[in-house]
Amino acid sequence: MPKRKTKTKATLQAVIRRIHKTEEEPSDNQPRRTNINQVLRYKEQIETEEVRQSINATGDKLEDKKDGIIRFALQNPNGIKLHGPGGRGILEETAAIQRLQIDVAAFPECNLSSRGRTREVMENQLSGTGESVRIVQATARSEHTAKEYQPGGVLTAFTGKITGRVLESYRDPWGRFSWTKLRGDRGEGVCSFTVYRVSQTSGTGLGAKTAYKYQVQQMIIEERNRSRVLQEQGLPIPMSNRSHLNPRKRLLEDLTREIQKVRQSGYHILMMMDANEDWTKNDGKQLKEFIQEMQLCDPLYDIHYDDEITPTYARGSKRIDYILMDECLVGAVQKIGTLGLHEAIFSDHVMVYVDIIEKEAFEGKMN
Repeated sequence: MPKRKTKTKATLQAVIRRIHKTEEEPSDNQPRRTNINQVLRYKEQIETEEVRQSINATGDKLEDKKDGIIRFALQNPNGIKLHGPGGRGILEETAAIQRLQIDVAAFPECNLSSRGRTREVMENQLSGTGESVRIVQATARSEHTAKEYQPGGVLTAFTGKITGRVLESYRDPWGRFSWTKLRGDRGEGVCSFTVYRVSQTSGTGLGAKTAYKYQVQQMIIEERNRSRVLQEQGLPIPMSNRSHLNPRKRLLEDLTREIQKVRQSGYHILMMMDANEDWTKNDGKQLKEFIQEMQLCDPLYDIHYDDEITPTYARGSKRIDYILMDECLVGAVQKIGTLGLHEAIFSDHVMVYVDIIEKEAFEGKMN
C-alpha cells in the first residue's frame, strides 16, 4: 500500500508538549521540568519520522455480528480520556464497543489510575443499554496523586452474555497485563489476555515516571529483596548489573509463566497484545521466539498470508498489535482482520478483531 510521508516542522514548544505525553502528570505543586537535550533529540526524531495518513483494513471485512459469535477486539487508545463537561461525555471506547458489537474489548496502554473515575464512567455507559458488564483493569501501583492519569496499564471490557462465562481474573501488579478465564464445558475454557509491552529498549531520555522507568524500578526492588534474603542466609550476593534490566524481555518471561499455569488449569490462550515488535521482521527475534516457545498461532498472518497485511501503527511500517491464540482455537475463528486507521477510535493504532464461533471454542472438545 502506498503511503504519504510528512515532514514535521517541530517547534520547541510542540516537542515539549509531545514529550510530556510520555511522562506522568505532575502534581499540582510540582512544575514540570524538561531536559533541553531530550527536547533536541526528540525534535530531530519528529522531523524525520514517517507518519501514515491512512491505513487500509486487512483480512476479513468487519460485518454485523451473527448469532453464536463472540467478538474480541484490541486497540491501543493512547490513553482513555474523559470528554465533555465534567467528564460526562460518551467515551470513544464505549461508543466503539456498542457500534461494532464487541463482546471483549482490550485496551492496552489505557493510561488510567486505579483511583480515577474513568473506569466507573465506562461501566455506567456500557450498562446503560441494559447489558451486563465486567471491567478488568491492571495498573501500576503508585503513590502518584493525579486523579486519572497513570502511564501504561491495560483495561478489558466484557459486555453482554460473555460476562456469564467470566470465572476469575488476574491483574499484574506492574500494570503490564491481565487475564480472565471464560468458562466452557467439560472443565475447559478460554483465557483472554490483554497485554501492553513498552516500546522503549532503553531508558535514555525518558521521564522518571514513565511505565518503562517504573518497571525498571520494580526490578531493582526485587533485586534488593533477593540480596537481603541471601545476606540473612549467609550466602554470597551476586554482582548487580542494572544496565541489563530489560522490561520488554521480563514481560515475556512473566507471560510464559502465566500461560503455563493457565494451561495447566485446562484453559486455552487467546492473547490480545500490543507487543511493540513485529515478529515477521529481522528485528523481531525476541517476540518470534516467545510465540514459538509458547506454541501460539497468529491467525491473521496464517489465514491471510497471501494478502497484504498492513501495519497496525501509524508511525511506522510494522505490525505490532496481535491477537494470538492456541492452535486448538484457530478452528473456531470465523473471521479475523484489522480496521482502517480511525475507523474504531481515534488513535495512531488500528483495531484488530476476531470473531470466534462460541460453540466451537466453549463446548469442551478441544483436548
